[in-house]
Formats: sequence, C-alpha cells, structure tokens
Amino acid sequence: MPANLRRQGQQWIVCQIGAREHYVLAAELHRRGQLAVLCTDIWASEGSLWKIVADVFGARGRKIHERYEPALRNARVFSEWPISLRPQVHGLARGHWNWDRILLANRRFAASMARRLERSGVLRSHAEGDPAVVFAYSYAAREILETAKRAGCIAVLGQIDPGPEEHALIARVAERHGHSADPALHPPDRYWNEWRRECALADIVIVNSSWSASLVARAGISDKKIRIVPLAYRQHAALDPQPPRVYPDVFSASRPLNLLFLGQLNLRKGILELIAAMHRLSGAPVRLRMVGPLDPSFRTHFALPSNVEWVGAVSRSAVKAYYRQADLFILPTHSDGFAITQLEALAHGLPVIASRYCGDVIIENQNGHFLEAVTADAVEKQLRWALDHPKALACMSVRGPACLLAYAPERVVDALLAAVSSVRR
Repeated sequence: MPANLRRQGQQWIVCQIGAREHYVLAAELHRRGQLAVLCTDIWASEGSLWKIVADVFGARGRKIHERYEPALRNARVFSEWPISLRPQVHGLARGHWNWDRILLANRRFAASMARRLERSGVLRSHAEGDPAVVFAYSYAAREILETAKRAGCIAVLGQIDPGPEEHALIARVAERHGHSADPALHPPDRYWNEWRRECALADIVIVNSSWSASLVARAGISDKKIRIVPLAYRQHAALDPQPPRVYPDVFSASRPLNLLFLGQLNLRKGILELIAAMHRLSGAPVRLRMVGPLDPSFRTHFALPSNVEWVGAVSRSAVKAYYRQADLFILPTHSDGFAITQLEALAHGLPVIASRYCGDVIIENQNGHFLEAVTADAVEKQLRWALDHPKALACMSVRGPACLLAYAPERVVDALLAAVSSVRR
C-alpha cells in the first residue's frame, strides 16, 4: 500500500459480485485508508486479463470495461480469472432464470474468495488489533462469512433485496393480475436456505430501507441484527454542468411531458400498472420512455400503446442521456430494497414519482410525489397532476439535487461504521 494511503482505523474487506453502487462503498473506505481488500468477480484494471478480454470484444466488451473504478486504482483487489466465469456468466437460460446456474455462480464466487482471503493472510493480519470487518453481499456470502468468523472477524451481510417475503408479495401481485405462477421465476428452497445460513453467520444484516427491514424481519430474521443504512451515491464530476431544465407553460402535443422509467421491465417494478395508466392517457400530451431489459417471462404480457417507447438495455455510460432528455422520473415499484435510480434521477434534476415500497428518498412536494398505491388509477392521477403543474415540476427539479447530501458516501459510510461499532465482541 502506498505511503500516502496508510491504514487508519478498522480494516474492511468488501466482497461483491458485479459493480454494485459503482464500487462506491469500497472507494470511500479506500479513501479513508480502511479498505484492506476488494473481492469481486470482474476487475478490468489496466493491464489485467479482464481488460484484454474487453478490448478483444470491442463494443461488446463495454460492460466489462465498466467493471473498474479509477478511485480504486491503488487498492488491493482480488478478482476471478476470466476462464473461471465462462460456465455461469448469465443467470438466464431459454427465457427463464436458471437457478442452478445462479446458485453455482454464487457458491463458486464465495468459495473462491474465501480461499483467497484465507491464503493471503489478510484476515490473520488484524488479529492483534481491532478485528477486521468482512462485508459480503447476500446470496454469495456464506463461505466468506464462515471464513471470517473462524478468523475472529466481524461478519456483516449486505442484504441486496427484501428477501423471501418480497417473492411472496410479488406472487400475490401476479395472482391479482391473473398471471399463472411460473415456477422457474421463483428461487428454490435451497436458495433461501443458503440465505438463512448467511443471516445466522452475520453479526449484523445491513438493509437499505425501512421497507426492506420490515420484510426481512417478517422472514424471521431478528430485528436485533438488522440495521438500516441507505445506498451511497456520489454525484460524479462526469455530470457536466447543465442549465436549469426548461419546462413549458403548458404541455402540448408539440412539447409533451417526457416521462422516464429506468430499470428491469417486470411485474415487480409496477410495469403493468404503468402501461395501463399510459393507455388511459393516450390522448394526453405525455410520452413514456422505458429503458432497461425486459424480463423474458414478461414478454407475453407486454403490449405497448403508441405513447410508450421501449429502448431496451443500455450501458451505464449511456444512461445519463436518457435522464437529461426527460422531464419526470417514475418508479411504481411493488417492492425494492432501495432503487438507486431515484438518486440518479435527482442528480440529473428530475422530479420523482415513486411508490413507498423502496428507499425513503422522496420528500413530498419538494423533490417529487408518492403514489398513493401501486395501481393504474394512482399512476394516472399523479401523471395528470404533473401535466397540469409544469411550474411545480420546474421547482422540484431545482430542489432535487440538494437532497442527495444525505446519501453522500461520506455520510453513508459513517452510518455503516456506526452500525458495526454496535456489534458486541
């Protein structure tokens, strides 16, 4: 470790599959000199095999290129070898979630990183001082947390979603819509059994919202273990300074209300209710653009009116253009652990309309509005309000970015450190 990054305070080992939160947790800990190791699946640093693989694939390798964070250029990183990921790169097969493949990928990552941590000696190196904190995200954490506990470390589980109760809730939503339950959509019992073992191993379980905390507790996890820490979001300098958004005095056919949804298009996200509302608004000056991948199991239920455009999945670097072209962001989700897209929208000066079943980001009448319920009626009502109040949207647009201070990495990591300090050794 370079001399200018001397270790300060309790050391953390962060383990994650994918670029969760764009590596912001690891980056902030590294800035403080408290990151011992980042363990991840793909790390496309300069000169790495992953970078070579990405370069070989050209445009198709852009997602691999994004598996890197310059703020961690001097950090110690353990990643997997490209050849080791070939059999289980994706969890989809023949239009359905392949849970065997997902479980294999999770176990392989957790076992591989547990071995790397044990062999490297990084867990033992803190035995004489404060025990290291091992933070691993749910569903790919068991072997890592087992190794951490044997070494006397503090084991922290980062819960990425509201758990099994969310799946039960969405099954009820599907039944309400008259959709037959597809067994391939639901994790098998052993998926949840692994999760419960992770929760049992963890000293604390970090959830990102009060909604997620309520569902995790309902699944039988002791509320004494549960701590609420929101997702962190850093407003990157890459967001070029933009002039204030210009809203018309009146929305019209030539200048409609441009609405944006960004995320996976599936039943859980409230897409059916949103599309139904847009059908009702077919004669109104409003256009919806949906950016994100379509859940294959959802394809047969996906009939769009003329005022809706589906863009499909785009790279992370391309997302900002869609935020900038919109007037209003909407998230009618039935359940989300947090939904960081709300913060991204605010950072781009977009007011937000969202349900209450995700992160507590909206300040009513300040940066957006809550949906009264996740129904077509409630969505239509809020969109008609927006159509009638362009000046109110303009005011919300100006106020929105100031709300991001509560989610700055510095504050979120302070909250995370405080949560861990409550663990009794």
